[in-house]
Amino acid sequence: METADVIVIGSGQGGIPLAADFASSGRNVVLFERDALGGSCINYGCTPSKAFLASAHAAGRARQATKLGIHAQVEVDFSAVMERVRSIRSQFNQGVKRRLDSAGVRVVCAEAAFTGERTVSGGGVTVQAPLIVINTGTSSTIPDFSGLAGTPYLTNRNFFDLQQIPPRLLVVGGGYIALELGQGMARLGSQTELIVRGERLLAQEESDVSAVLADAFEQDGIGLHFNVTVQQVAYTNRVFTLTLNNGEVLDGEALLIATGRKPNTQALNSAVTGVELDAQGFIKIDEQFQTTCAGIYAIGDAAKQPAFTHVSWEDYRRLKAILCGEHRTRNDRVLGYAAALSMRTNELLRQRLKPAPNIGYQ
Repeated sequence: METADVIVIGSGQGGIPLAADFASSGRNVVLFERDALGGSCINYGCTPSKAFLASAHAAGRARQATKLGIHAQVEVDFSAVMERVRSIRSQFNQGVKRRLDSAGVRVVCAEAAFTGERTVSGGGVTVQAPLIVINTGTSSTIPDFSGLAGTPYLTNRNFFDLQQIPPRLLVVGGGYIALELGQGMARLGSQTELIVRGERLLAQEESDVSAVLADAFEQDGIGLHFNVTVQQVAYTNRVFTLTLNNGEVLDGEALLIATGRKPNTQALNSAVTGVELDAQGFIKIDEQFQTTCAGIYAIGDAAKQPAFTHVSWEDYRRLKAILCGEHRTRNDRVLGYAAALSMRTNELLRQRLKPAPNIGYQ
């Protein structure tokens, strides 16, 4: 068994800078990552989605220019759009690797599990450390719709691997992922239908936000179906057929499931080291990010923090300050998260009129 000063499990937007900072300060840091470096943000979240939306918004603005007296014929090369998205994703992924290598972080490409008190194993490597940070993130929750299992449905995980645009896209969900990807596909030319269980989009936001977004989606020609659930899924001759509980039937060549997220904690075997999970599988933490085992901390959405890059970055900043001896209170965290969430809401409201962030134009 090896020893280290710090173990980081997961290379999300909080885990990466923590590992790099501690390694740069001379500590022996081991980072376990079961998948691609950079976590969901870089590989199937923020980075590819904003690159994707840059193309989608450009197409959408061109079509909407008619009201300004500009008449444009829009032709979308979808394969080129997605190849560009994947290229940017690859660049960012390699950037993370260079950062960790430069800082001197030892990366173990394997799924990690606790095998003893503050002891982690994965890929034939077992390491013990007095300080461990869990940053394992979340993954898509797949509903148990009758007939869904075994079909080639999409999630945000494999969405960016698409090679051709489906003529019709069915999206189940009314959250951020469903809205971003659904609107993007509509603006690129796919007839898109959103199936929403609740009565409005982004139910966790203010109702005015939902209303503005619904209006924008209708202008993009997106079908909105509220207060409905999927009763049956069928996939025949490369076409999905969804039967809703109100009797409506919708067809599409692609189906995107975006119905929520679940914590990536099942494989951790956290009970071995005394780290408790809540009923949903999220890691229990206190106001200082401390788990129920001394020396083990958790940040990001695996610890039930809001699932935004801004929040993950805020978690990193605050945990680093705490570990360096600074006193942080609950109010500090609440204010930081409020600022982060405000940024996200404003971004969503700007989508109708402004391009995606600079990442889309690199």
